[in-house]
Amino acid sequence: MNLNLPLNKQKQWNIISQQNHDLGFDSGLSHIQTTLLTNRGITNLNQINEFMKPSILHNPFDLPDMEIAITRIREAIRNNETVGIFGDFDTDGITGTAVLTNTLKHFGVQVIPYIPNRISEGHGLNKHSINALNSLGVSLLITVDCGSSSIDEIEYATSLGIEVIITDHHSIPQEMPRALAIINHNRIDSKYPFRGLAGVGVAFKLAEALYNILNLPYPLELLEFVALGTVADMVPLIGENRTLVHLGIKALNSSQKPGIKALIQNSRLSTSLIDSEKISFYLAPRLNAPGRLDDPMISLKLLTTASHTEAYKLASKIEKLNTTRKEMTAKHLEIARLKVSNKLENGQLIFIGDQGKTPGISGLIAGRLVNDYFKPAIYYCIDDNIVKGSARSIPQFNITDALSTCSDLFYTYGGHSQAAGFVMDLSRLEELEHRLTTVTNEALKSMHLAPSLDIDIEVSPSDLVGETFKFLQLLGPHGQGNPAPVFLTREATVINVKSMGANSDHLKIKLKHKGAIWDATAFWKGDELHRLTNKMDFVYNIIVDSWNGRENLRLNILDFKPS
Repeated sequence: MNLNLPLNKQKQWNIISQQNHDLGFDSGLSHIQTTLLTNRGITNLNQINEFMKPSILHNPFDLPDMEIAITRIREAIRNNETVGIFGDFDTDGITGTAVLTNTLKHFGVQVIPYIPNRISEGHGLNKHSINALNSLGVSLLITVDCGSSSIDEIEYATSLGIEVIITDHHSIPQEMPRALAIINHNRIDSKYPFRGLAGVGVAFKLAEALYNILNLPYPLELLEFVALGTVADMVPLIGENRTLVHLGIKALNSSQKPGIKALIQNSRLSTSLIDSEKISFYLAPRLNAPGRLDDPMISLKLLTTASHTEAYKLASKIEKLNTTRKEMTAKHLEIARLKVSNKLENGQLIFIGDQGKTPGISGLIAGRLVNDYFKPAIYYCIDDNIVKGSARSIPQFNITDALSTCSDLFYTYGGHSQAAGFVMDLSRLEELEHRLTTVTNEALKSMHLAPSLDIDIEVSPSDLVGETFKFLQLLGPHGQGNPAPVFLTREATVINVKSMGANSDHLKIKLKHKGAIWDATAFWKGDELHRLTNKMDFVYNIIVDSWNGRENLRLNILDFKPS
């Protein structure tokens, strides 16, 4: 047995039970269509209409402090002030910064966007960036996707005469920063009816409010940024988010923005077939790459440039960085797996790391380890006695709550239930490992932990073509809260299979079922080639590929086992 390989590949398959068998008779839908809807909680005709044609958009002025922020921005417009936009370095923060940069420039404002460097500045607002913006004459600073916990930094900005408007979607501490306005739907006093907006979504609501108050329609191109950032941040694609992403994807598929067109072309995608999955797997990783390895401003410039020449130069640079990111991740993941195999034993927490400046990929490695072993994972890097760690987790365990039990060990920390990060001194690392391991083992000791896979319905792939496939396309955009339909096909014949990818990480499969032959791919299952036999049961999504102007359906294999 090769202990470097993942240990938890075989998932438990759960076919979701259907609760409402009358919906098909009321709506004229087929059994497959009815099943997919009822599995998503759609139980009557009104819900069907709302789900198939997403249209929920809430009043931006229902967000807290929106009127205060708009009043101050209009004052900045009248007085020709210089406004700084400070956004986080991930796709959510970059696209939100693009939304506000383009909006304020539309109204003639002198705008200075600022995205911090991950390695030298880290997450969130910092004094270095505030000083830089102050030296450029910024009198009003608007944050994107950050700021809700930046109490000291906002106090410092205020002392320099800079007023601060926070737009954010992260949790707010009991003591809020003393900013001019804090636009965050997670405030205790917020009456906003939807709590799932991404950082770019909150930034867009500020832009929307400004256009509304000036009796102007907002440019639809802003929704392109919203779709990219919302999907990338993996917030729930329900309610208002689903509407924003639905509209944004329509805009992306007819985009005239040079940077987005160049990004799509370099990703080898069709400009008319962008969906949430292609954003997740192709566009967002590329937009994230500069922030992981270089300067995140490269991605912001790509999104906001009006020059086709500059766009293709920037997109080419991003493509090279993304290739380097993949190579680095593969290299360090192989080393990480070896370390895991040497120390895993029976503990419930993976806690490993390495020397070197790799904080940009530590989250990717931690996430892959969680997928491989189905255990919470911490991956850290050490540089000059400073430890920067990324934590990823399984649904049964809140990793940020676990970190909070060790808060006295960190310079900074924070995150969500499934993803978090921290910075600390090397001298406390061994203590952190001991305390976190104890907390994790205690919380998970009585649980039987195994990855599971929810399946909508058992079908033949041939059942999913024609009108059924057109129906499937209406169920998107897919993401958290609205997953892509998952199908099971039993006793398919494997005609041919081969490895693909630079490291043979993936499988390309040709299979036959009920006389029809299908192309299929199984990503990150290259090490499971030996499990494939002549007759297999497959769990998969169905997707559309475009190649040389032709569109073909393909099975995206999620798991398989012998029939």
